[in-house]
Amino acid sequence: MKPKRQRVIQHVLVLLAALATPHIALADNPLQPVVSFDSPGLSAGMEDILGRFQKFKQKRRQVLAELVVPIEQCVRRKDTDHVAFHGCIDWHSSVHGMWALVKYTALTGDQRFVWLIKDNLTPANVEAEFDLLRKNPEFEMPYGRAWFLRLALDHQATFNSNQLVPMGGYVARSLMDYYRRNSPQPLSLEYDNASWALINLYDYGISRKDRTITGFVEELVKKHFNPTNGACPVQNEETVWQNFMAVCTTWAYLVVHVAPSLNLQEWLKQFFPPNIAITPIRNPQNTRQLGINFSRSWGFWRLFKATNDPRYLKLYLDHFEQQYTNPSWWKGDYEQVGHWVAQFGVFAIAPVFSE
Repeated sequence: MKPKRQRVIQHVLVLLAALATPHIALADNPLQPVVSFDSPGLSAGMEDILGRFQKFKQKRRQVLAELVVPIEQCVRRKDTDHVAFHGCIDWHSSVHGMWALVKYTALTGDQRFVWLIKDNLTPANVEAEFDLLRKNPEFEMPYGRAWFLRLALDHQATFNSNQLVPMGGYVARSLMDYYRRNSPQPLSLEYDNASWALINLYDYGISRKDRTITGFVEELVKKHFNPTNGACPVQNEETVWQNFMAVCTTWAYLVVHVAPSLNLQEWLKQFFPPNIAITPIRNPQNTRQLGINFSRSWGFWRLFKATNDPRYLKLYLDHFEQQYTNPSWWKGDYEQVGHWVAQFGVFAIAPVFSE
């Protein structure tokens, strides 16, 4: 066996052993250097990456508890006339605010928000929201509906309740009809982000053991998302696009999640070429960009779990820590930031609780 290959195997074994260690988190210095996928010093820095993750995991509950504070505040508000989802400025933000409270309950066992969840999601309130969607087929299509599927599947898993299943089934079918009429575009932006909608549709199908749903998403991914047509223009997220949700990493998240039989290493070599450099947003040009770091984290975590490549773990930590260590970026001005960004952080840190 060649020495280089031996070193690679040793690094992987060390990494897997570290991930099995209970208690791990936030680095003292959130400003990390740019990572390119051919960084020569990466292997030498393996211990630093693992140490950062150990600190991060150790503080995950504290971080989650801090993120949920502005979320509870916005869910309680009466910002709109919606009966269940009336806080957080708008319907979709209220839905993912409610989801975050449900997920917090599931991850921690802390019951402090159960009353608030139940108070909002009464049978009558849910039926009224269901009726709203039936009467307005384009309402919150696809973004808010995708978040509702995330709420529905985690609500059922957390409370062993089928309360949201009828509405969830309707929303899933409405999304499928939408993508039958409109071919999903991998580079679609913001509220039209097809990768995000299909991730949630797929996970809802898994939760319901519904092969009609999961098979539908698998076919769309195979047809529209597997071909990369070259590198994804990740730098556009900071310049041209000016949107709030990561595009390239969410696209990659969808592909590795839905198409595990894909030749992933070859696909990623084209999608994120070895010389591409990715760094967190450190000087946001507008408040919409404040969703990018957390939402990139979603994809980097999924890529790390799919590949065991520590470069993706480093990128996950870089992006999450850059956002989290600037509190005004996720709990600042209510209308611009406080009603939505923390929820993205909850989605980013949630999978770390499974480690």
